[in-house]
Amino acid sequence: MKLILCEGDSWTSGDIINPELELSGKEHPNVNDSSNDDYRLPKVWPHKLGKRLGIDIVNKSVAGSSNDGIVRRTMREVKELLSDYKAEDLFVIVGWSSPERKDFYYTGEWESWETMYPIPNYQPIPDKDIDTFYQIYREKFWNEQEYVERYIQQNLLLHYFLKEHNINHLFFDAFYETRGDGGLFNSLNIDDVIIKSGYETKSHYELIKYFSEVKKDFCLEESFRNVILNNYGDLFGSDYHPNEEAHDIWSEYMFNKLEGKL
Repeated sequence: MKLILCEGDSWTSGDIINPELELSGKEHPNVNDSSNDDYRLPKVWPHKLGKRLGIDIVNKSVAGSSNDGIVRRTMREVKELLSDYKAEDLFVIVGWSSPERKDFYYTGEWESWETMYPIPNYQPIPDKDIDTFYQIYREKFWNEQEYVERYIQQNLLLHYFLKEHNINHLFFDAFYETRGDGGLFNSLNIDDVIIKSGYETKSHYELIKYFSEVKKDFCLEESFRNVILNNYGDLFGSDYHPNEEAHDIWSEYMFNKLEGKL
């Protein structure tokens, strides 16, 4: 094993901004700014895991990412890495974000992927029409039936994409967000969500049963959030992100889970 690719959102990329960057004159420093990498990346679990394993880590995670973005970036990066590495030299770790987040490709004043978050009155694009669209989307289309189905598809798509390319991999849930107040809840238990929502058609039940069985081969049972909270207490900041101690604990947890897989 020569390299581990890590993907995820801020729970994998880190949410820490270098104080010097905050004082650099930028009105709103971006945690994903490349000039922040040297300060941020050593403080989060992928870098710490790499030190424990003695293996190079490529952390392509993006703070604020949706699972849509995680799948998109991982597939692109894997194809790029395969031009320089053999499949047996690579390992991929994915930390899923909240399944409610969703990407849309924006074409307006600029063009880019934009992520919709389950946070009331959150408007990432200063555009009145977009704000109206977001409000309608939350009211009419934001539901468990949609994002649970999408979450299952994302897991299966990425798993079988990596399996087809003979790349070993491991997935975990970082946390589960809600549009209620932006707080963090238990990691997604699909069976419970399906029952609560009433979305339990026979065909969907068979898919859930299939996914629950096949994911045992590539998904951790416990989320990052629950491992920390249930065993070590509240090691999260006021913005709900894990602190550096939590990242260190999770790196050790992942180190133990990877035993025999590398």
